[in-house]
This record gives sequence, structure tokens and C-alpha cells, in this order.
Amino acid sequence: MCILSNIFSMTFGHWLTEELVSLYVHEMSGFTGKYVIDDRHGEGLPSFVNESLVLLGIGDDRLITKLNGPTRFRSVTYAPVITHDFAAVYPDVYLGYREWMYAAAGVSEPTGGRRIWLARDQRLSGGRSGLINEDEVRELIERHGFEIEDPGQLPFADQIRMMADVSVWAGAHGSAARNALFMPRRSTVIECFSPYLANKSNSAYFRLLQHDYRMIMMETAYDDYPWGVEVFVDIEHLALILDGLDND
Repeated sequence: MCILSNIFSMTFGHWLTEELVSLYVHEMSGFTGKYVIDDRHGEGLPSFVNESLVLLGIGDDRLITKLNGPTRFRSVTYAPVITHDFAAVYPDVYLGYREWMYAAAGVSEPTGGRRIWLARDQRLSGGRSGLINEDEVRELIERHGFEIEDPGQLPFADQIRMMADVSVWAGAHGSAARNALFMPRRSTVIECFSPYLANKSNSAYFRLLQHDYRMIMMETAYDDYPWGVEVFVDIEHLALILDGLDND
């Protein structure tokens, strides 16, 4: 058996780029045993977990999804604890995983072309978008040909297929950003942060695919930032970047 659970594994981004990568390594090595995915956070696994396993052909006969107490197994297979840094250390593993996921989702070749703003899954955020100045962001990005997509509302396979058609991704930092792993190489990523939550955990995936990366963070040199970890997008900075894209 192999354990596919960790403290963050029921979060989409960690599941997508850590636990599923571990599953890929095991499957490619010929592992035919069972996977333990013990949901310690509530009843039932998130839909993206079930959908991804079905997509990859991992049936219920190979899953253990509930342990009733301390359990002793006859044998166990381990992979190293996989974190975002592994994409830089083991690029071939992640590129192989990317192709594996493309094949499972029916993507023959990523095409790009679309510009999307990735909205936060409001089912998981109490109906909030995570953006303080959402209206002015929407007005600006729509002028520059962006569509607004909430990947959390899409089935797992559709998220992969959607990202294969995207050449410019923009949005607030979050789990959905790791879908950039399925964009065409050398695409553009615009990631927005609160100055109180600057997190570079996605950067290894952007570097792996040679994406053009732009970070936006509201300046605090002369004014306080009163919104905590919520994101107020610097509109002037975003406009500067989008004007540059239009002029390329």
C-alpha cells in the first residue's frame, strides 16, 4: 500500500502537484497495490480527489479511504515527501506527469490563445472573491480581452483542458494557480498578492515551463495596507502589464 495523504492533501493545489505526482511516480514504477487516502478533515473526499482518480483509472478496488484506528499494514511503498520545490529538482518527473494528465484528459497538444482571470472558488470562501476592488479589476481585464473563469466550478478534467487553451493567466494567489502547469510553455502568468501574504510556492512550476511571470503587490511605502491577507489589486500596475501584452 501507499499513503497519499498529508496535512494539506485535501487542498486542491497540494493534491494536484504533490499527491498526484506521487501517484504518477508509483504508477510508472509498476506499483499495483492500494492507496490510502484517509480524509481526516470531514466526511467524504473532495470532488476533485474522486474525479482525478477516476480520470486516471484508479478504481475503488485500489483505494482505502477510511481507517477506523491505528492500522498495521503488511507492506508499504513510500515516495519522498513531495513539495513545490521538487519541480526544480526533478523537472522530468513533472513534465512526464504533465503529459500523463494531458493524455488522460484527451489533450493532444496545448494550443493557448485565451486570456483568463482565475476567480476564487466562492463555495470555499464564503461567497467572497478575495478581491477588495473586484469591480475595477473586472472593468480593466474585460477591456483587454479576458474571460473570468472559476476552475473550482469545473470538473477536474475540464480544468486541464481549459488551461491547455490559455496563454495568459491572471488572478490572486491560490491553489488554482497551480493549474498553470497545464498551460502551453512560455505562457504569461500574472499573480496578485496581499503584502501580508507573499507566497512563492508556485514559482517552481512557472520556471519549469518558462512562463513569463509578473507579480503584483500593492505598495506600502507611504500608506498602510488595511485589508490584511485579502487582495487589493494595484490597478495602475495591472494596466501597465496588460498594455504591454497588447503591444507585443
